[in-house]
Amino acid sequence: MASKLIRMKKYLFLTVVCLLMSIRLFSQTPVYLTKAYKPVESDLYKAHSSLEIQGGDTWNNCFTLGVINNYHGYATFNIGGKYETISFIMGPDKGHGKNDPNIVQIHADGKRIFEHVVRDSDLAEHFTLNISGVDKLEFSLLKPEFDVAFCEVALWTKGQTPHDLRGKHD
Repeated sequence: MASKLIRMKKYLFLTVVCLLMSIRLFSQTPVYLTKAYKPVESDLYKAHSSLEIQGGDTWNNCFTLGVINNYHGYATFNIGGKYETISFIMGPDKGHGKNDPNIVQIHADGKRIFEHVVRDSDLAEHFTLNISGVDKLEFSLLKPEFDVAFCEVALWTKGQTPHDLRGKHD
């Protein structure tokens, strides 16, 4: 009888450990912007399940902002103030020639929180931004010269530890 009780305790202990590990793993999984949200306003925006960007890597959960005749792409998302951090990989869409650099901006509830120059020869870069309490998030090209890709755009809630998603692509 005692050995049966010991086996039950071991089984229960292992079950609890596995449950705690799965909760921890699940709690560190971000919400991907393109899977959870559609833009409420956009122009020259296109979502992609996967995309090859400059540097030859293929990434998942992407969108591009395009350029046509100097009209710039933008996309505005209502994310409802649920997230604390956003992380993403950004770079020029593959296959561009010699163009002037782009200026990419991100606004959170109308306030600029990010501005970065992207050249058509740049390799993809990883960024992490604080978006605590933000309802409206807008991505835009200020000086449009070529399409820019945003991939692995991940939203993280309070208590989650954002991590670099590079290396998680197919």
